[in-house]
Amino acid sequence: MSLLDWIPPLRTLPFRRTRRRWATEGRAHIELREVPPDRYQPFADRLEDELAAVEGVAWAQVNPHLWRVVVAHDAGLDHGHLEEIVVRLEEEAGLAHYPFPSGRTDHPGDAEPILHDFIGLGGDVVGLGLGLIGRAARIRPLPIEIDVAAFVSVIEGAPRVRHIVERRVGRRTADLALTLTSAVAHGLAQGPLGPVIDIAHRTSIYGELIARRRVWERREPDLCAKPVDGGIEPPPGGERPVPVPAGPVETYADRAWFGSLAAFGIGLAITRRMERAVAALYAGLPKAARLGREAFAAQLGRGLSGRGVVPLEPRVLRLLDRVDCLVVTDDVVLADDDAGRAVLRPGADVLLSAARRAELHTVLGTIAATDTSHLPIDETVPPDDVALVEAVRHLQAAGKVVCVVTAGASPALAAADCGVGLYRPGEPPPWGAHLLCTEDLADAVLVVSAVADARDVSRQSVALAAVGAGAGLVLAFGGLVPGTTQRATTAVNVAAAMAIANGGRRGAGIARRQVPITYDPTPWHELEIDEVFARLGSSARGLSAEEAAQRRTEPDRPPPPPLRFARAVVDELANPLTPVLGGGAALSAAAGSLADSTMVGGVMGLNALVGGVQRLRADRAIDRLVRRERRSVTVVRDDDDVAAPLEDLVPGDVIRLRAGDTVPADCRLLANGKVEVDESSLTGESIPVVKSSEPSSAVLVAERTSMLYEGTSVAAGDPLAVIVAVGDATEARRSIMLGTKPPESGVEVRLRRLTALTIPVSLASGAAVVGIGMLRGRSLRQTLGAGVTLAVAAVPEGLPLLATVAQLGAARRLTRRGALVRNPRAIEALGRVDVVCADKTGTLTV
Repeated sequence: MSLLDWIPPLRTLPFRRTRRRWATEGRAHIELREVPPDRYQPFADRLEDELAAVEGVAWAQVNPHLWRVVVAHDAGLDHGHLEEIVVRLEEEAGLAHYPFPSGRTDHPGDAEPILHDFIGLGGDVVGLGLGLIGRAARIRPLPIEIDVAAFVSVIEGAPRVRHIVERRVGRRTADLALTLTSAVAHGLAQGPLGPVIDIAHRTSIYGELIARRRVWERREPDLCAKPVDGGIEPPPGGERPVPVPAGPVETYADRAWFGSLAAFGIGLAITRRMERAVAALYAGLPKAARLGREAFAAQLGRGLSGRGVVPLEPRVLRLLDRVDCLVVTDDVVLADDDAGRAVLRPGADVLLSAARRAELHTVLGTIAATDTSHLPIDETVPPDDVALVEAVRHLQAAGKVVCVVTAGASPALAAADCGVGLYRPGEPPPWGAHLLCTEDLADAVLVVSAVADARDVSRQSVALAAVGAGAGLVLAFGGLVPGTTQRATTAVNVAAAMAIANGGRRGAGIARRQVPITYDPTPWHELEIDEVFARLGSSARGLSAEEAAQRRTEPDRPPPPPLRFARAVVDELANPLTPVLGGGAALSAAAGSLADSTMVGGVMGLNALVGGVQRLRADRAIDRLVRRERRSVTVVRDDDDVAAPLEDLVPGDVIRLRAGDTVPADCRLLANGKVEVDESSLTGESIPVVKSSEPSSAVLVAERTSMLYEGTSVAAGDPLAVIVAVGDATEARRSIMLGTKPPESGVEVRLRRLTALTIPVSLASGAAVVGIGMLRGRSLRQTLGAGVTLAVAAVPEGLPLLATVAQLGAARRLTRRGALVRNPRAIEALGRVDVVCADKTGTLTV
């Protein structure tokens, strides 16, 4: 498909005056005008009847969620004739003066959004060219050009001002107009960094839109293959009971907006120069905060589209950093087993685990009689559609931002802030969903797990925006280097570039993330041995070598050493003092103290490199130990006993164990005999458990006498067993995945407390120096440099390096005694131990 396929007639831009239409072989999606709720059903029924009566039309159905009428027809039918019927019926119903839908996002197949972004991208390229040509020709930019560029950026980046403009001319028109004006203004001002930042932002959005259109074209034939029986229900009436709570970006943007206005007034009053006042106004813009989150959402949306998810409402990906509640229905989480009992569906455990790790308030829609005591949920609500919508509205009224995960066409999807709908073939598509996923829960798990990452990205983007604002203000008001608007905008744009890179990296990483293999809910402990073999496709003779090879999956290859080292260095930089030290270095550079800035940056880099080297060495040592201790197990292959490495085991393999062996996977015991197993590592039971091949109906893992679990050890007997689960599907691995997120402790907590104490004091001391200097008649440029120097001097830049050196020294001493220390920060906790607890299994807890 070429770019020309995405370019509609230019008469559709920049204002929405024409009807959009998307068509494929055999179907057309024709846009409808907004219809009042009380007139929707009569109009929809008549429109469907009129279109279905056209020769060559198989059926027609109005989709109120997409605001399109979908017409299935024979090849060669004139779409213009169908559109004429729609226009005529709208005029007869008195709807001709109603606008086209603007509240809902664009149809996934629409080309106009792609063209809008492409034009904006072209404008940025033109602006970049103007700036580079001006610099090459050494044309001095006029002050008015610089001020215009800054003021356009203020309108473009200030949420309150931008909202006013969008309300007057429309979101897309305002976005395109501001982008083109900003690009030309920055080009005339010879500020190439601004257009470069916007090019990077536009490119990520462009990629997201292209991926969205492609996944729609791929999945539309299945989603729209036949009409929905009984019609498609419109979204539930009523608006959200309260506005969506502000997230980290919105909170910072509001404060930054008022701070920028205050800085503009103060700068104009003190310096009496419009250029510096405008620079101060521009410096406070939350550009980095906004673009960092946008880059994260764009890359995440692009990745989800590549996995087959249709983002019907891409805006919800920009809302993930505020989601704090998950509502999931029992048809997604639970299923009935052979005995009619409710058991977890494959993947449900990982979904609930992801919600817990993201610290989401979890609500399950299920009947009151269902036993949910074993599930990590906070409350239950009735599963019917009316009750679910009421529950969602109640949670929203309580200040929650709600994500709903359900299968089928539930109205709760449209009522939610983020609706994740699972489409099961043979059932009506969940058109009310914002993200339309496949039946597999893997994509829903990725969306829920992305909530925590979205919060982190927003906080990091806000921190980068604050650092850029501080450096921009110092440059705007002078410091030790003559300040100009261009230098202030450079500081803000550098922070925005870092935020875009960080957000894009995190978003792309989530999209590539592999969801752990989920367990099989089959109650192996309750089944007879013959039924166990039948379900596994195995027998007492074991599998053949060919069958085992077909069932075996390739293990994930570890990343190359350079990438592992880079990740280790990034992990070392993830501590509370890094933003403070980075901000101090930026302020020092802005104030002209390049030596101080270099020293602080060097300390940060050296600290991260030392920690990264230590972690990489520990990982290599652990890998060597694993290779040295690689064990094998006796496997029955075609009725012959052979030795096979643990990584070659697959479900259906029959294995022989002896006293002293560690169980390599979850197994169903086959032969009776005196078999005793030490399960203390899994259940905490210190006394060996007697096992039997007879089926067990026990619910608790510790009481399932017919099972052997991975990680336990054979205390007595020579058991013969068949493997039912390996790897992440075992009970021990599932217990780890369902665990809660460990609380912060050690160095991180102490550094965060120290940061919270020292930063206000250092900023207040710097401000006091500036104020006293101004009162004594000194110039702002002189006092600002001294104030920045004092504030930066209060930052303990040597603390991380000293802590790392001390921890590495302790790690080396422990290594000489045979202990491997992968994360040196864990050693700090040993120095604060005052209580040691030991349970009956010998496990130590400090």
